[in-house]
Amino acid sequence: MIFNKIKDKIRRKTKNSSKIIPLIIALVIVIIPAMVFLVSLIFRLLWNWLMPEIFGLPEITILQSIGLLILGRFLFGSFINSNRENKSSSKGVSINLNGGEFIRWWDHSGREIFNDFKNKNDDNEVYENDK
Repeated sequence: MIFNKIKDKIRRKTKNSSKIIPLIIALVIVIIPAMVFLVSLIFRLLWNWLMPEIFGLPEITILQSIGLLILGRFLFGSFINSNRENKSSSKGVSINLNGGEFIRWWDHSGREIFNDFKNKNDDNEVYENDK
């Protein structure tokens, strides 16, 4: 009896989802190209407004703006980086100011390291007037 109720619920849900899936696929097929076109159009308008005036560069087409956006994506990474907190800087140092990690590090060893660096540079500093 319970098994039949569960079976009926699964059937009802799969019937409804079978109608929704093509709708979702159609929306994705329409929305993604529309967003690409919109972003490319904005990029093209900004480029054609600013770059010829400032740098003397030629105006670009929509296809060229899509190509430049893709090239920028390859060279500089994603436009939206949702995993930014977990990534370190280029030197492998990650400082989380929100969690107070930097303040604890500064209190523990940062101030001493900074003062050592400052004193070392003050001793080795050569001024123009001293030559």
